[in-house]
Amino acid sequence: MSAQSAVLFLDQSYRPLRVESWQRAIADLMLGKTEIVEYSADRTIQGVGRTYPMPSVVRVLRHFKRDRIRLKFSRLNIYARDAFTCQYCGGRRQTE
Repeated sequence: MSAQSAVLFLDQSYRPLRVESWQRAIADLMLGKTEIVEYSADRTIQGVGRTYPMPSVVRVLRHFKRDRIRLKFSRLNIYARDAFTCQYCGGRRQTE
């Protein structure tokens, strides 16, 4: 996805959610899931009957709960968190 075709998605309180393609933004707009907050200054979308301004920032209209990523508590995840470095002596553990 190029930077020119990327659209910023915001949640209901205008916090950034993700960056998606302009096709996804237009599809969600037509389905009534989003509203356009800001248009691109120099880009347009050519439709069959008319030309539409390209969105650059859209806001999601429905509130949804973000899923938290659950990590399994394991020895390997602790090693990965600490970059395989001993917390006592600072030595590095050899990985297989």
